[in-house]
Amino acid sequence: MRILFISREKKAGEVSIIIHNQGHSLVSKGVAVSYYPISGSGFIGYIKSIKQLFNIRKSYDIFHAHYSLTGFIVALAFCKPTVVSLMGSEVYSHFAIKYLIRVFAKFIWSKTIVKSKKIKDELKIKSCSVIPNGVDLGKFKPIERYVAQQKLGWDYNKKHILFASDPDRFEKNYPLAKSSIDLLSSCDIEIHFIKNKPNEKLYLYYSACNVLLLTSLWEGSPNVIKEGMACNAQIVSTDVGDVKELFGYTYGLAIVDNSPKNIANALLKAISMNNRSEGRNRIVELGIDSSSIADSLIYEYNKIRKH
Repeated sequence: MRILFISREKKAGEVSIIIHNQGHSLVSKGVAVSYYPISGSGFIGYIKSIKQLFNIRKSYDIFHAHYSLTGFIVALAFCKPTVVSLMGSEVYSHFAIKYLIRVFAKFIWSKTIVKSKKIKDELKIKSCSVIPNGVDLGKFKPIERYVAQQKLGWDYNKKHILFASDPDRFEKNYPLAKSSIDLLSSCDIEIHFIKNKPNEKLYLYYSACNVLLLTSLWEGSPNVIKEGMACNAQIVSTDVGDVKELFGYTYGLAIVDNSPKNIANALLKAISMNNRSEGRNRIVELGIDSSSIADSLIYEYNKIRKH
């Protein structure tokens, strides 16, 4: 089976690491996966890709587009059959875009995938499947905190809070995180950011921190949460995306509201306990490891090919 992954170019000639990791999990199952990164500035880059995609429309068994705009472009290039993964940002699109998504999902795309039930409910696409991004349990695994801190050069005598993204990204809502952490002035705390970190080294950060913090305004199914869980990090998160569903009632994983005081209290509790969570077991229980998710995708691909 030959699959073409199509998505916006993240950096020169490459798709995002999230999409690449999903492709890799399929390759490990014997699926041939190629990538088509859409390059060029803004909307013009998408328009220019239509002709190129049209010229290769008979070269693959399935075209798997990531994000709705890519799905529109792939449809305009007459690439069939098409699977489209909606990554979560579509929930906050203009109502006209949401309407277009529903029309394409019903009449044009062969299969639509969303990352959480919450996205499915908000977009009102009854026929879509909920398949979140999986987490590679071989890559993201816990190691002793002191070993990870030593490898990263962190001070053993401090408590370390890991902010789950780039603080400059508006939707990640770092001001809320900062105002919460500022309330912990009595603790000797150092804050770190997941920004421009090599993907293969992220397990060190998840293992080294005392607590992972997510304060986003919105999310789909945040990969950083699943990666942290796989490393048994303690996590404090606002109720965004499918985080509540991911956490369940798992030890060491806390959902909080947007109150700085309540976030600070949850952080203090995690720091004081100085334990690890049971997030990895929860990942296995939910069946959202990358291997299981690859099986789910292959199942959907095979259903499409039979029709």
